[in-house]
Amino acid sequence: MPGSEPQPAGRASVRLSLPADASHVRTARLVSVSVARRLGFVDLVLDEIRLAVGEACAQVLTGTRDDDVLRLEIVDDGGSLTVSVFALPRPGSDAPDAPDAPDAPAPGDLSLAVLRELVPSLQVLPGRFDLIWPTERSG
Repeated sequence: MPGSEPQPAGRASVRLSLPADASHVRTARLVSVSVARRLGFVDLVLDEIRLAVGEACAQVLTGTRDDDVLRLEIVDDGGSLTVSVFALPRPGSDAPDAPDAPDAPAPGDLSLAVLRELVPSLQVLPGRFDLIWPTERSG
């Protein structure tokens, strides 16, 4: 079927900006999973990506203001798929350069434990999560 073949590695890059509101987390999950699906990830890993992106968005949203923007950057660099989740002030707002970033979760934090189980490589900074999956797509 045309268009259903996985895309060659190193060709996916998506930037998504959404209002920093929990009602938009579903869109963030859908876009992330759509990119991963086009790259050939199996269903089990797609479910993990969906859950991890939702959890990362929820954590980032704890430190946002009403006019902030939730930002996702999804990149396939040929060896890994990285989904970066963070917040920015809305363009043109009078807000400071960056939203008040929530502290990075404590090592015993339940959300961090969930993310560590779902994501093979996780980088956590205050207000930012980098979720990294190898592009070897076998389950």
